[in-house]
Order: sequence, then structure tokens, then C-alpha cells
Amino acid sequence: MSLLSSKILRLITKDILNNRDQVLQMMRWRIANQRYYASRPKITEESFRKWFEKHVFGVPKMLFWVLGDKGRPIGHMGLRFRKDLCEIDNVGRGDQQCKGRMGEALDVLIRCVFDNIPIKKMFLRVLSDNDHAIKFYKKHGFVPKRKIIVRRGSPLRYLKMEYEY
Repeated sequence: MSLLSSKILRLITKDILNNRDQVLQMMRWRIANQRYYASRPKITEESFRKWFEKHVFGVPKMLFWVLGDKGRPIGHMGLRFRKDLCEIDNVGRGDQQCKGRMGEALDVLIRCVFDNIPIKKMFLRVLSDNDHAIKFYKKHGFVPKRKIIVRRGSPLRYLKMEYEY
């Protein structure tokens, strides 16, 4: 399976920076879900565009729109690569339509990575008190491995989960 032929995932390219509506849409989603991110700065349109340049297009990473039934974005999820590791990151649901679509998209993303990229391990990090997300990831094959403390101001506790296939 190819991500390019997926009807539920669409790669976010630098063209997003020329589409103010899409930038503002993702920015609103990020603000609404900011409690789930380690970095919690005040978000402006300018700072969000800089974040895209540095943290999406400036590293070995791919970010995808998760598309609803009518092809409109309802969320996003990303992949970050380090040597022979792949991290699922920047998963965010913005629109509550299409129940089950985020899980479907995650399954497609996992399958495509393992079918096409020689990696040894896939993992993710989730805030350890985000019970909804932990349950979601377990349902899709991720197993809790260890807790991680990130110190940015007050400490944040994460749970590292690895995909087991």
C-alpha cells in the first residue's frame, strides 16, 4: 500500500504555508488541544508558520492530513524518522466527524511504513494521564514500555509506547 494512493491521508507540503485557511485551521486545533503537547507557547499565526518551517519541514518528518468522508481535513498525524526508528507524532483530531477515522488512518500509516521503509521499531510518546489516547493506541497495537519525564517548566510525564506486530 502507498500513502500516495490513500483516500484518508494526504501529505502536508510546504504549500500549506500559502493557504491561510489551512494554517489557521491547524492552528485552532493546536490551541484547542495544547494541553497534550510538551511545548505550550502562546500561538500566533506567525509563530505557527515558523513552527512549521522548523519542526515539520526542517527535519526528517512527514505530516499528513487525516481526511473525512468528503475529503476535508478532520485531523493530522505525523511520522518522524531517526536512523532505523520511526516515531508516530503530532497526532491531533480537530473535527469530531467520521467516528473511527483517526484509527483507520493510523492503521494505514503503520501498514505503509512497515511495507515500504526498513525500520526496526515504531514508537510514540503520549502524556501519561491521557487515558483516552493510551486506550486508542493500545487498540491499534501499541504497548506501554516506560515512563519518561520531560522538564519544560513543570515536569511532564509521558508514556513511551512501542508498536508490536
